[in-house]
Amino acid sequence: MVNSLDLALLQAEIDVVMGPLFGSPARFSAVDPELVDVTKYHNDLVAAGGSVTALKADPGYDNLSYRQSAPSLDIAVTGLTHNPITGADPFADKVDVRLGDTSSVPQLDSVNGTTFISNVVPGTWPLEVTLPAGVSYQILGTSSSQFNNASLETLNNGRVKIKAEVEITGATNLQLNLNRVQPVVSSISTQNGTRGSTFVISGENFHTQPGGNQVIFDGATDFPAEVVSATATELVVKVPQVDVSGNYTVQVGYSKPVDADTGDLSAIQASDPHLFNVTTVWYVKHDGVAGANGDKWEVAVPLYDALARAGNNDEIWIQQGVYKPSHILVYDDITETYSAETPADPRAASFTLANNIKLLGGFAGTELSSSERNPQTRPVVFDGDLLGNDGLSSPPTAAELNPDRTERSDNSYNVVTVFGQNTVIDGITITGGNASDLTDDTYLTDPEGCDPVNDPDNCYIYETQYNLRKRGGGLVNQGDVTLRDVTIRFNSARGDGGGIFAQSNNPGSGLHLTSSKYVDAGGMTEYDGNRTGQLSYNLIEDNLAGQNGGGIYDATAGRPGATILRRNRAGNDGGGMYAAEGFEGSNELSDFIFEANHADRNGGGYTSYRQNSLNFRRSVFFNNSASNFGGGVYYEGGGGEINGDSNVFANNTALKGGGFYYEFMNLVGIPPQFIETKTITHASFVNNQATDASGTGGGAFYLSGLRSINFVSSIFFGNDVARGGDNIGFDFSSSLSDAANREALVKHDGSPAGTGFINAVDNGSNLYGRTNAAEIFSNINALPGSLGWASADDGLRPPSNSPAKGIGVWADDRRDLRGGLRLNPSTIGAYEAHEGP
Repeated sequence: MVNSLDLALLQAEIDVVMGPLFGSPARFSAVDPELVDVTKYHNDLVAAGGSVTALKADPGYDNLSYRQSAPSLDIAVTGLTHNPITGADPFADKVDVRLGDTSSVPQLDSVNGTTFISNVVPGTWPLEVTLPAGVSYQILGTSSSQFNNASLETLNNGRVKIKAEVEITGATNLQLNLNRVQPVVSSISTQNGTRGSTFVISGENFHTQPGGNQVIFDGATDFPAEVVSATATELVVKVPQVDVSGNYTVQVGYSKPVDADTGDLSAIQASDPHLFNVTTVWYVKHDGVAGANGDKWEVAVPLYDALARAGNNDEIWIQQGVYKPSHILVYDDITETYSAETPADPRAASFTLANNIKLLGGFAGTELSSSERNPQTRPVVFDGDLLGNDGLSSPPTAAELNPDRTERSDNSYNVVTVFGQNTVIDGITITGGNASDLTDDTYLTDPEGCDPVNDPDNCYIYETQYNLRKRGGGLVNQGDVTLRDVTIRFNSARGDGGGIFAQSNNPGSGLHLTSSKYVDAGGMTEYDGNRTGQLSYNLIEDNLAGQNGGGIYDATAGRPGATILRRNRAGNDGGGMYAAEGFEGSNELSDFIFEANHADRNGGGYTSYRQNSLNFRRSVFFNNSASNFGGGVYYEGGGGEINGDSNVFANNTALKGGGFYYEFMNLVGIPPQFIETKTITHASFVNNQATDASGTGGGAFYLSGLRSINFVSSIFFGNDVARGGDNIGFDFSSSLSDAANREALVKHDGSPAGTGFINAVDNGSNLYGRTNAAEIFSNINALPGSLGWASADDGLRPPSNSPAKGIGVWADDRRDLRGGLRLNPSTIGAYEAHEGP
């Protein structure tokens, strides 16, 4: 009979009977009688005529009926935390168990609880238990006298594997007790935010799967927060939709296994708490109802009502559309609150930010998160043209913006007024203001009642009370405000600051200009190597001031950056921007563009009378003009530093100092050895002009005063003066110039006329006498290019074979006009000759 057996089929059946053995594969010659009832199988096979096929065809055949009772292994796992009730989460914490053939796929993929492994061949078998990925667990212990030679191994992916030998002779029980390592929070990125906003929690022992962490906002009621993304040291968390704004404590932890069954958040094993204020959001619509709750779009309020009722750290979300000032805020000393009232003079109405609040534009009126807004496609406009009759051209003329023009006599004096600290205006256009009041400022004097105008020697002014109705047609700031992605246009002022008038006596407070895509870290803007589409700007354009600061008058310690000032005009100084003397502001410019601004006196683009240092970087001064001095920049300063890096001065015009005019004023008698260095590095002075017929104008740069200035790795090309003049006192290092340019730089102090640069010797790293623009620039006639400055078609970018390439000095972390890192050695001028970051 044996010779007629189908051995292969018999082997297959025996394998089924023996089951998923842990050990050597089943072999016919080694059938284990402890697993298979050999006598019963033999008798039934004989009865079937020795045919396995016939035996299987018997209706009563059950191969498992031949299975003997065999040893088993029970593994009980406790302490896993990311362990949903259903167990269906693919990222749930599980242990992988391999018994016997430890190179195979897991024979057990276990969550909390006991798993039974049956039909184990008696003997001592290798056992591997791999703990979950993404989080640290401590092994509290194992319980089994047969758990031998245990060891721990840390894998490359950070998972921990327990390796041991298990002796299995009968029913064997193993207990693996785990404890998740407690998460620790070291800091949170902000201590306040609105519902739906995100913030970052930093620390350690976090689960790398978002669902493996529980973040709780603990207040009168507990609210779980969504973890958007997770690493072992950082969680990005969304603020939950809490019922009531206010203070909450934030904790990171995990639920014990029992909590996953009950959903009870109170039993969380959590980190130390950190305070977080969920700020109130006020929802504003055109048809909002004054006095409504204002806490959702369905019960929105008017803008004036939200401004009166908003408290510190609150946000105001504004539905798209045009809003005109109609109220003023009045403070009640008893209740210490504001109320909105209608002024007797409609022009006195202004959108006033009296507290620490944030105005956000760009909403359709349905959003739940500020990240859903879009100020570009859903604009919010604050319009001071109350009758809508300005009738301006595009762009408007100076005559149309005249404060005395009849059509503008109805306009608001100040469209926006800021008194609060840490205020923010984001994604809003401010237009139509006309600060045309004729009333003089008021002076508090000592002795009281004296005349500071006609008797200044005997009359001390200890406080000036400014008439703000003739300053800051668009915005008046006497607190602290950050403008982000804001447009200010078509405003005028009889006095200073056609677009913005900013004044603050608090150190660190003032006017801050930035954008949603702008990060200024240690003086270095962080974005990729091409600004086009990467850096958004504030836009200050087509504003007019009868005195100083056509676009901006700044007498604060703010930090300006990422702003375009275009086609602004000033009757005195600072067509684009005026940095006032007196208060020691930062006097810094980063990533500015001054274009086509005009001053009837000095500083077509920018004027500063501050005595401290002047620092400007990655900025463009293009096509600005001044009737007197400094077409691009006029700086009247003393002993502080001048630090300029990667700036462009192109096509600017003035009587003297077409590109830049520096008036050195050592008013306090600082000894020469204590006067700081004046250095301009990686500048491109191109096609600037001085119109002074005496020939002492300085087409590119004019220095007045007994000091010199250092130009390093800079280009001077095509600058022009009416005729030749002095070029004494300039120290050039590694600079590129054309021969015709040598009369464009002037220091006029009575020294004998010269025809060349002093200390501008070609030592192998300097280039002079270059008269062919195509060697130096991509296209000098295409400024700035159809895509804007620092874009791919910017005409001042150097061609690949430019002689300016690879001969300039280099400093760590310096960036060119595009924001790209400088090569070493660098390219001369404002642009580095490479496309990478």
